[in-house]
Amino acid sequence: MTLDEEERRGFEAERVLNEPLLKEAFEKVEARLIESMKLVPMGDTKTQHELVLSLQLLGNVKKQIEEVAQTGKLAQVSKAEKAFKTVRRFVGR
Repeated sequence: MTLDEEERRGFEAERVLNEPLLKEAFEKVEARLIESMKLVPMGDTKTQHELVLSLQLLGNVKKQIEEVAQTGKLAQVSKAEKAFKTVRRFVGR
């Protein structure tokens, strides 16, 4: 993947992460899962396990989007460094 593509994906990921409806959805789903974990009977290990997995999956989805956003920022910095090196070579320093 090119730096331009990574940068574009990073901008899109950042936009998605800042989308109010998605933020609200992540928060509500997480809160419901945690509330369900508090209410599940102590002996119901299968449900407890499924709730924990669901919470971990939700976190992994969010983390994946955050990683794409971070990669986009790194691509932007890398492009700027390349441009700076080109200018320095051009002016002879």
